[in-house]
Amino acid sequence: MLKLIRIGSTGLVFLALAALSNPTLLSGDDDHDRAREAVMSGRVLSLRAVLKVMESEFVGQVLDVELEDDDGEIVYEIELLAPGGRKIDLVYDAQTGQLLSASGPGLERARRVEGRR
Repeated sequence: MLKLIRIGSTGLVFLALAALSNPTLLSGDDDHDRAREAVMSGRVLSLRAVLKVMESEFVGQVLDVELEDDDGEIVYEIELLAPGGRKIDLVYDAQTGQLLSASGPGLERARRVEGRR
């Protein structure tokens, strides 16, 4: 798995447009510019859009976000601090925003239940 962009919780707003369209964009110092272009062209969803989906499904504090190329599939990997202090890992498809996987000991407490915020 190839790590593309790492976004700490303080950089989420600044890098809300982060995304990548293909693994050939990994070289050079302008990965962020290429990621922004991929979002602007519609090849991948913005981080903001994926976080909106995530927030509708889970509660907790975002600790870290990585945009990665997983064997040709561009994904957002999100680390979330769930209620109770447990860390969970979420993987979303960067093109569709669909949740691909969720794991961690705090998973059930982090799933959003109607009426719970």
